[in-house]
Amino acid sequence: MKTIKSKPKKRTLYHVHLKNTFPYKAHFYFGSIKAIYNHTVAEKIHVSIHTLYKFDFDDTYYQNDFCYIFKSSI
Repeated sequence: MKTIKSKPKKRTLYHVHLKNTFPYKAHFYFGSIKAIYNHTVAEKIHVSIHTLYKFDFDDTYYQNDFCYIFKSSI
């Protein structure tokens, strides 16, 4: 009997980079948009959860005066 190996499931990763945090690097990594808002970084990005859910991260990254947010898969 053959065993069928399934491919590992790709996981989504959201990268949040806070601007204007010199001299510190402020990079955070989250597994979902909801996870961003369960963290204190949500106060610093100045964007609503609804805006991020509607944003198409497949084509580009989100940017405002306070942060960059982009999506990748691992």
